[in-house]
Amino acid sequence: MQAINRLPKQIHAPADGLTREQRAAINFMGALHAAGLDGSSKAGVDQRMLVPPIVTAGLIGLRVQTLAVMRMERHADLPHVQIGRRVFYKLGDVLSFIERRTQQPRQAA
Repeated sequence: MQAINRLPKQIHAPADGLTREQRAAINFMGALHAAGLDGSSKAGVDQRMLVPPIVTAGLIGLRVQTLAVMRMERHADLPHVQIGRRVFYKLGDVLSFIERRTQQPRQAA
């Protein structure tokens, strides 16, 4: 019975084609929207809000393991906050990480 508990919960890709990171990001954004913090209100989202690695990974399109490697390699472009053994990312840092990597289309000559 203990061996069954150690098996991965999901062996193949889910039917909807989303990774667990993408699902976490979608749930996070839905919760912000439900709370009125998605930019449609004057309050807006606090850029200092701490988000867990699974949500961060879903927002930027990486895997949680890739974020762990980036932390170990001291990737300065995406700073993190460590509280005890838990790791978080500031939402503002995640959004600016995305903005710095946004490519503009080239103009036709």
